[in-house]
Formats: sequence, structure tokens, C-alpha cells
Amino acid sequence: DEFVENIDGVLLVHANVSIEDEITLLLRSRYPDYVPLAAIKTSLVGRHSGTLGNRLRELVSKKILFGDPKHGYRLTQLGAKNAGEIRLRLAMAA
Repeated sequence: DEFVENIDGVLLVHANVSIEDEITLLLRSRYPDYVPLAAIKTSLVGRHSGTLGNRLRELVSKKILFGDPKHGYRLTQLGAKNAGEIRLRLAMAA
């Protein structure tokens, strides 16, 4: 993936995007698998954990993501479509 790099299991997004878009791109790189909350937190180092929890809940309520803190999160079909749109927008801006 040109926007997400996997370094020793830590997924890093190489784009200046909102936290929602960053989460979406991270999960797109592992789609359709679930990603544990701990892995998401590690990948979003530097982001406030309270903000992360709020954003995950918002994305679940918008049906972009499916999951919970105990089982992890994965993209829905709508989320995968949104990830494609984010990637297209980033590619066009490059």
C-alpha cells in the first residue's frame, strides 16, 4: 500500500489526513480482517487516546467500521468504499 507502511506490525499512515481518514486507511490495509484496538492505538501514536475512542465510536455509528474495543474493528463495505475515495483524493493531490 502506498499510503500505509507496516514496520514490525505497526501500521503507519504516510499522509496528512484527519484521524478518521487515518483510521480508515489503517483498517483498509488489513481489510477484511479485524484489527485489535491495541494495534490501532500503537499505529496512531501521538494521537490522544480519548480522541481515538470517540472517533472509533463515531465511525461505528456511521457504519464505516464494525466492531468494539474487545474484539477489534474492521471496515464495512461502506468503509472500504470511503477508503478508496480517500486514496483517490490523496493520489490526485500528490
